[in-house]
Amino acid sequence: MALNPVTTSIFGGLTLASIMALAWGWLRGVFNRIIGLFVITVRVDSHPLQDAVAAYCWSTMRRTPVGSREYSAISEFVRPLARMVFVAYERLGRDAILFWFGWRPILCGFATQGSAGISSSPKEEAQVRTTLRFIRGTFNPDKLIQDAVDRFNKSEEGSGNRRRRYYIERIFGMGRRSATRDETAPPAAGEGRSIKGGTDLNESVRVLRWKHEDLGVEILEIISPFDVLCYPPEVLELVEEAHRWKVSEKWYKERQIPWRRGWLLHGKPGTGKTSLVRAIAQTEDLPVFIFDLTSMTNREFVNTWRQILSRVPCIALFEDIDATFDRRNNKLGEDGGGLTFDCFLNTIGGIDSVDGIFIVVTTNHIKNIDEALGVASDGQMTSRPGRIDRILEFGPLDEHCRRGVARRVLRDYPAEIEVAVEQGEGETGAQFQERCARIALARYWSDKVHT
Repeated sequence: MALNPVTTSIFGGLTLASIMALAWGWLRGVFNRIIGLFVITVRVDSHPLQDAVAAYCWSTMRRTPVGSREYSAISEFVRPLARMVFVAYERLGRDAILFWFGWRPILCGFATQGSAGISSSPKEEAQVRTTLRFIRGTFNPDKLIQDAVDRFNKSEEGSGNRRRRYYIERIFGMGRRSATRDETAPPAAGEGRSIKGGTDLNESVRVLRWKHEDLGVEILEIISPFDVLCYPPEVLELVEEAHRWKVSEKWYKERQIPWRRGWLLHGKPGTGKTSLVRAIAQTEDLPVFIFDLTSMTNREFVNTWRQILSRVPCIALFEDIDATFDRRNNKLGEDGGGLTFDCFLNTIGGIDSVDGIFIVVTTNHIKNIDEALGVASDGQMTSRPGRIDRILEFGPLDEHCRRGVARRVLRDYPAEIEVAVEQGEGETGAQFQERCARIALARYWSDKVHT
């Protein structure tokens, strides 16, 4: 049957379009191979290495004044101003930035693997990569990456006089992101990562107006944080236990005992569980990593856990774990990619080495803790040494501790101390400190009014 002219035109057009598409694909492939002979492409996947590479570009290279720019801003504490303000910064974007290392040019920007089409597997999650491109022979890729890592490690350890290791880093996952978020967009500063040392911004971005050292809440240098805290003797024993653990690395390894420790601290809110961990970290000069387990997937938790192994000795703090797990069940469910209890257990106390990590788990409801993690057993043992080695309950302040707090807060009004101590019986540390503060402030303002 003969085709009419219209049908013939349609088929002819489709055939021509197919031929042009195939030809374009072939030409593009040939062009890319030719370009590959002269241009090297380096892709960086992991977040820590991405930050190290970006920081290396911003700090050691000169940014070209031409080309697109990507800016953002975030609320930050600025130390010279002693207050929170919006801080603007430039970051790497999907449009690559041209940097110059002396006379050598290098392009640095984001590319997206997965949903953007780079991945060959349609089931693979979208993943943001840092991509470097440079003319063959101008850079050694191995040396470029190693120089970035060396600079990062040096900045972590400090140069010249050794700086303190103590800082607090809050680690968040991206496993429960809003469905409206642009999955292909490069992550904002701190998004899906962590907040370190009181600031969201690190050297992977170029801060406008301020220096990086101007940002973040200043960590108060206290001779002993326990000068402002008061705990009973059984809690103070933990302080000595933590110190002995830190200085006994050689002893543990000579006897082939894992150099790690695990505590479970339980009690009502405000009894001082987290304050104790912070005070120990300050005293022993240890970094603290606080995990937001409700936001994390299995892969995010495992990957982050491996990353903190490069910061040992350190403390891994899981606050209010009963808010995430009711015994073995994730309260938010696991269908949406939430962290599973089995993955949590196997990561913190499974086959992999956890040397140098001091694990602290806190809860307000110890009955919700599964025995596989660790609950009280016979004598001084727990049900699962190696994950949780020590369990201690935090209760209301005893009379001795109440008097210590009252003397500190009410030092200008000694006549109020004994009354406060008596009325504060049964209160937690937070409640009693608030009681004393209210009394002291009322007397302070009363005296000012009458003077």
